[in-house]
Amino acid sequence: MNAESASPLAAGTVPRSDLQRASGAASGDPVALRNLLERVTPRIRASAWNLCRDGHEAQDLAQEALLRITRPEVLRGYRGEGPLDGYLLSIAVRTMISAGRTHRARAARTTLTGEPEEHAGGREDPAGTMLSPAVRDALAALPERARAVVLLIAVGDLSLAEVAAALGMEVGTVKSTYSRARTVLRGRLADQRAG
Repeated sequence: MNAESASPLAAGTVPRSDLQRASGAASGDPVALRNLLERVTPRIRASAWNLCRDGHEAQDLAQEALLRITRPEVLRGYRGEGPLDGYLLSIAVRTMISAGRTHRARAARTTLTGEPEEHAGGREDPAGTMLSPAVRDALAALPERARAVVLLIAVGDLSLAEVAAALGMEVGTVKSTYSRARTVLRGRLADQRAG
């Protein structure tokens, strides 16, 4: 039995506990919310670190994503069509990609106008070392959908089927997107080494 067929998604069912956990967290149950955050926060933080090159921005992105996924309307939106972690991670990654665009636009405006940049304080996060700076640079150049697929698979540790369910894509589309993204990443990394 391979990993794909062992996942709850491949069997066509999602653990009832995922539906209960989402419902409890949406209702404000602190135990359910804490359990949910313990499960997804490390992967969200790792994804944030690998989306940008700046520790402060990564902290901001992770915080925005965590605030988004813990909103009651987001948690109530979970219908059990895939694993809860995949659902929340896909929302978190899309939130971080969108927020990253906003941060970059703000930084460009700051540079042009001379306004001071504001950053949240904090310590360096060891999760930021998951991908090398060269890989993060290459990842940032990918189209948004490909970046989300790569992050959910490589950093979020989701299966192809879980990514497909989380992003509303076919498994074959996820496979081809991931394959093309890896080819592009390899090419960019080879160019960086040669240059």
